This record gives sequence, structure tokens and C-alpha cells, in this order.
Amino acid sequence: MAYADIFIFSSQLLQNGYNIGQKNEWTIKIAENIPKQENNYDCGVFTILYAKFIIENKSKHFTQMDIPYYRRWLFKFFSQ
Repeated sequence: MAYADIFIFSSQLLQNGYNIGQKNEWTIKIAENIPKQENNYDCGVFTILYAKFIIENKSKHFTQMDIPYYRRWLFKFFSQ
């Protein structure tokens, strides 16, 4: 993913009321029982979904089988 895409995604999150916060406010958490990537090419989708669910403070209930749906969702999101 290009840096411009990450910037746009972050900007859209902020515009929609998500607060990323200041770096010194961040805490490190070791995640357990999270969805696992089962191939060599979906890492970007997994990373974005992890970030999305962490920001929204939601459980991460998706599997490798759900990735085609989320890939289409991300395409629509970034195409707006």
C-alpha cells in the first residue's frame, strides 16, 4: 500500500470521528487469538482490518475466508 493511501485512510478515519491520539498516549498490547493469515498475499488486508477493529474497539472476528469480502469493502472505501 502506498503512503498516500495510508494517509487518505487515516484522514478519513479522523474525519469520521476516530481519534488516533498522540504517540506518547499509545500503549502496547499483545494480541491473542487473532485471525491468522493463511497465504502470502493478504497481509495488507489483515493489517488494515486489525487497525480498523482496534480503532473501533471491536472484536476481531474474521477469517481467511472473509478476506474477499473485506477486499471489496476496502476497494469501495478507498474509491470514495
